[in-house]
Amino acid sequence: EIVKKAFAYFRDRGADAVVIAGDLTDEGIMGQAEILSQAWYEVFPSDRMPDGRKIEKVFIIGNHEHDAAKVRLKRILQKQAKGDPFYEKGVPMAEDFAGNWEKLFHEQWSRQYEKDIRGFKFFASHWMEQDEMEDLGDFIEPRLAGYGRERPFFHVQHPHPYDTVRGSMIHGAWMGRNACNALAEHRNAVSFSGHSHTSLTDERTFWQGAFTAVNCSCARGYAFTP
Repeated sequence: EIVKKAFAYFRDRGADAVVIAGDLTDEGIMGQAEILSQAWYEVFPSDRMPDGRKIEKVFIIGNHEHDAAKVRLKRILQKQAKGDPFYEKGVPMAEDFAGNWEKLFHEQWSRQYEKDIRGFKFFASHWMEQDEMEDLGDFIEPRLAGYGRERPFFHVQHPHPYDTVRGSMIHGAWMGRNACNALAEHRNAVSFSGHSHTSLTDERTFWQGAFTAVNCSCARGYAFTP
């Protein structure tokens, strides 16, 4: 219900896109991902606003979808044994990201992707470890040819850019320096990251330096630590 309220907030304000910078679930299982998918399509049937205009999803997996089902298998099995409906469909998303992504969100799976939304470029990278993200520049640079250096573009990833927003050094997941340097080449870059589950009301959620970084918050008070 809280996620539906969040989606409705964007719907009622005429949003063009909704970003979720991971995690989409707690344990990375299909039953939990389906709750998110159902909430989305209840608010945005067929990915449409009430006036028929398309609204874009810019969703990515986080480490919860990537490996939480393995790490928390014992907990999942215990919950299933107790008949907890939240854990009824305990199949990990990670068993088939391509098939499950299309089933949930009706879009083709790609580890990195680009969307053009009202003339603005949105790049997205699903969960990657530091060394996997080091080729970020190779992904974004060719796609920025002719884009201009004044108009903002957006990159969505789960780990934080190193030494930027709160959580970028204390929660154990950040982009490697090469990936950060790729964004730092562009003052018009805006990075959205997730992972540390902090509050949007914390002023350290926002960072402005060589580029702009935003630490996306959770829909409710999960791990809002001081």
